[in-house]
Amino acid sequence: MEAKLFEVLDRATYMPALAIRCDTANAADLYLLCRDGYVARPGQQRKFVLFGRESDLRLRYDIDSWGDRTCATAHQYIHDHWDELTTGQVIDVEYILGERISPKPSENAHAQD
Repeated sequence: MEAKLFEVLDRATYMPALAIRCDTANAADLYLLCRDGYVARPGQQRKFVLFGRESDLRLRYDIDSWGDRTCATAHQYIHDHWDELTTGQVIDVEYILGERISPKPSENAHAQD
């Protein structure tokens, strides 16, 4: 398992987020994850992303369960681009959806350090 933090931005939205990729070949881990219901889509038992607000311990694995565009879009993007993303990176929902021509910069004053 691997964890990354992201700065999720959308219209009037700033959300520190935590994502954990559960990519395990360990039979015991896989059993416990599946036993707890972490099988969002067929064939994804070994590789899926738990995602949620950094301040909220209720992480979701099912991308389709979000009721808002910000979390659903960010979750899908992180799932699809995990290996390309680095912890602390901006996930700009408006840019992902083609509503902006360039991604917003980080709100982190130390991001340039």
